[in-house]
Amino acid sequence: WEEILGHHTALYARSDENEDQTKLNVKWTVKNWLKQGCPKQKLLLGLALYGRTFRYFQNTTLGASNLGPGGLGPYTLSRGMLSYYEICEKQKNGWIIERNEEQKVPYAFSSIEWVGYDDIESLKIKSKFILDLDLGGAMFWALDLDDFNGTFCNEGKFPLINAVKNELHTDNMKLTTQIVTTSSQNNPCPNGDGFYPDLSTNCKDYYLCLYQGASIMRLSPDSITNLITKSSPTSATTTTQSTTTRTTTTTTTTTTENIQIEPDPEEEDEEIQQIEINPNRNGRKLVVCYYTNWAQYRQGDGKFQPEDVDVNLCDMVIFAFAKLEGDKIVPFEWNDLSTSWLPGMYDRTINLKNQNPNVKISIAIGGWNVGSGPFSKMVADDNMRSNFVRNAVEFVKKYRFDGLDLDWEYPGSREGSSPNDKVLFTALVKELKKAFIPHGLILTAAVGAGYQTIIDGYEIDKISKYLDYINLMAYDFHGSWEDFLGHHAPLYARKEEVGNQTKLNVGWAVRYWLSQGCPKEKLLVGLALYGRSFTYAEDKNLGASSTGPGSKGKYTGTPGILSYYEVCEKMKEDWIVERNYEQAIPYAYSPNEWVGYDDVVSLRIKARYIKDQDLAGAMFWALDFDDYKGFFCG
Repeated sequence: WEEILGHHTALYARSDENEDQTKLNVKWTVKNWLKQGCPKQKLLLGLALYGRTFRYFQNTTLGASNLGPGGLGPYTLSRGMLSYYEICEKQKNGWIIERNEEQKVPYAFSSIEWVGYDDIESLKIKSKFILDLDLGGAMFWALDLDDFNGTFCNEGKFPLINAVKNELHTDNMKLTTQIVTTSSQNNPCPNGDGFYPDLSTNCKDYYLCLYQGASIMRLSPDSITNLITKSSPTSATTTTQSTTTRTTTTTTTTTTENIQIEPDPEEEDEEIQQIEINPNRNGRKLVVCYYTNWAQYRQGDGKFQPEDVDVNLCDMVIFAFAKLEGDKIVPFEWNDLSTSWLPGMYDRTINLKNQNPNVKISIAIGGWNVGSGPFSKMVADDNMRSNFVRNAVEFVKKYRFDGLDLDWEYPGSREGSSPNDKVLFTALVKELKKAFIPHGLILTAAVGAGYQTIIDGYEIDKISKYLDYINLMAYDFHGSWEDFLGHHAPLYARKEEVGNQTKLNVGWAVRYWLSQGCPKEKLLVGLALYGRSFTYAEDKNLGASSTGPGSKGKYTGTPGILSYYEVCEKMKEDWIVERNYEQAIPYAYSPNEWVGYDDVVSLRIKARYIKDQDLAGAMFWALDFDDYKGFFCG
């Protein structure tokens, strides 16, 4: 009912809230009820076992604008609301979880939906709040919204209610252990809270008085002994083993562990030097451009040579590709290396530094056509991997490149891969970085943006430590391998998309990489200078059925792909251009063909997104797909 993203059960106010907004939280409500005369022992704090959901356009931050309620929960069937177990399901589908430390609450989001809710951690904090204020206890709305069967969240049955119950349970209360004998029959709690014997049972039973007699519990002597033992600050257990000492101390409110383990020198954190692509950019966002050595074979105005590179456009040019043979990097094309009769593509590209000495030029190894098998075989053998690292340093230095770009597509995926690729890719990156540092060489990697590709291939927080920059291939989300029309590089999801489809966009991929530990100052967002094309029968709307790949481009010659300049040619043939504002992208179509691509308008929106997220910059695939001569697009 509001126009902003707000957590429906925040414990505290945020620092950016003002006036009446500062009253919309648990603390203010409780304090006000107590101030107005409500006895604390009668006040039960309501805890919600559901979340409030919203749709949003771009910003997931608390207080940002929303577009209305979230979709129906699959079980609760109410817009704008999800049970806790439905939220667990969302998290399994890749929703990203973040926490607001000011308000002590979690929230989660996909590329188009957002939910604020409570989990075990935030409810433990609220339980402590109840104990600290000495309130009557907790009230839950409602039993059926918790994971009551224990089938969704992998936290057992009723995980939220049990978490609070365990925190508020008598075992954890601050108990007065002094036993006072009294003969008073009219006032069972004459001296306030504490234990009192029941003289009518000859002290066989006792009373536990709480809240000045507002609550009285009958206890056996054994129960009292139990409670005193568990609440005693001197109760402790200590076990000692050869190299590990674990000491657990139980007090009335906290449990602490002190574990001393001899550090493994290989696992110690070390200072990793990041090599800057452009140390003189003064905060300006980076521009990294791939150049492909097969564009030389295109005909006519499509032919692209090293001399066609505008060295003032890019902070770094990445030459694609070299290939992997065993444990060696070797040139891909017949003319990559110079001969006595012909300057090679490597030297011609490196000579661009004569025009701009500040531009960095790196060599990429791999690519889609090389696949995963050669990499997987190399990293699995310690000797081969070690040899590769040594050979990589020699190759990069010999041919005067500034660094190496790893384009393994993809670890743990495609034919020839191994489940071990994920951890071995980390080992490769770590060993390369260690070898590169003494020579000041730059280490980057082109990485996947699809959910399963990421899960199978990357220990994001670990590789981010050793890579200088990460080129996120935020394109090819859709293509003619599918049976419907989809834009291959949408910035956001469409409202009609559900499940894994909501992850196939730039915004989701960026957020996921950041949430898993990739520093924003290392992340370069890949921008595609080509479109993915389809044939279709009738409906040209996004999501409609397709019948196959679009026809070959005049110059690029590949079904299902058109360079930007070839798209411009199509528009001169009266193709109609439309825009999807939800995904912030254009598409064009004729009566039987369709292409999704990026243009000047959509790339400006993506550039603004990069700046708003304070990312490192942009990466382009590839220079030869743009209208590099200015002949086609006007």
